[in-house]
Amino acid sequence: MKISVITCHCPHNYGAVLQAVGLQRWLLGRGVDAEVIDYRPDYLVRCQRLGYVGDARLGRNPLLRLLYLAASFPFRLRRRSVFAQFLRRELRYTPECYSDCDSLRRNPPRADRYICGSDQIWNTDLPNGRDEAYCLSFVADPARRNAY
Repeated sequence: MKISVITCHCPHNYGAVLQAVGLQRWLLGRGVDAEVIDYRPDYLVRCQRLGYVGDARLGRNPLLRLLYLAASFPFRLRRRSVFAQFLRRELRYTPECYSDCDSLRRNPPRADRYICGSDQIWNTDLPNGRDEAYCLSFVADPARRNAY
């Protein structure tokens, strides 16, 4: 059986990454051919750019923003590298990287079942909690959809 999992796997956040790795390992340990759908919507990718400043107070003051970016650059660069290496080593991804729900609808990954889950996909205070891709809207057959 092949299962494709969609979750918030790409933020530089230990909880998000470890829950994705944990679920995939659990499935693989039970003989399931499991892969994580490489779904990277712009609202998640934007936050990982080295020039991104999430604090609006810093964004309004160009000098403060520049000082913050200069001071945090080594840490942010190292964090990006560590997460990227870990994800490449630990997760099995779909061959295609998807950037929005429409791209998933046009060319969904082939699987017997699909699983969506993590605390962040249900958090409607964030864009991912309102993204229909995380509710498996790209899967035509509701019987093949599973959530946790």
